[in-house]
Amino acid sequence: MSGENLGGAPGPRPRGRLWGLALAVGALVVAAAGFALWALLRPAPYEFASQPLSNLTTAQDFTLESASGPVTLSSLDGKVVLLFFGYTHCPDVCPTEMMQLSHIYGLLDPKDRERVQVAMISVDPARDDAAVMQSYVHAFSPAFLGLTGTPDRIAAVAKQYWVSYQKYDQTAPNVYFVRHTASVYVLNPQRQLELIYNSDDLQNRQQHIADDLHHLLLRGS
Repeated sequence: MSGENLGGAPGPRPRGRLWGLALAVGALVVAAAGFALWALLRPAPYEFASQPLSNLTTAQDFTLESASGPVTLSSLDGKVVLLFFGYTHCPDVCPTEMMQLSHIYGLLDPKDRERVQVAMISVDPARDDAAVMQSYVHAFSPAFLGLTGTPDRIAAVAKQYWVSYQKYDQTAPNVYFVRHTASVYVLNPQRQLELIYNSDDLQNRQQHIADDLHHLLLRGS
């Protein structure tokens, strides 16, 4: 009878079970420490000057006219492309934003400039032929591209980027203004529309925008 446990108290827990429990706890501690170290050392996600679009889709190709001949959007694949829709008779918004784009372009490293294309598309093709567009954009940078086309072709391209425009205050057949969307649309090197900058971004976040363009080039290379 002396060898029996009659008092109801459990006997000593088997050694193997304690050892397994210790191993499990140790593994959890090591995993938690590893995750904490990974979270600490991993690079923070890049923050753009403007909220990137959540659904990246490849921009439709188009063909417009430059002073050097037809230009297709697909011919600019591999570059970061900034599209601005405006017109050469614009009294305020267009020259202001083109000047800001010129300053941002100047902030880029020379190697980055070779892979960044700023293109202004006219929303006033009746007055803006290819030669006029080239003269206008080259006043801001000789590297900028001026594009125009038929009214129908311009309308089709503008629709792809949700750009609206309309004549107003017309006092003569060739004397009027054009109210238009004044955003800048940024395509990454894979020709995906990724960013849209507004006037406030262009005015107050120029270095940040230059950093964005550099980041897109690095990520796309």
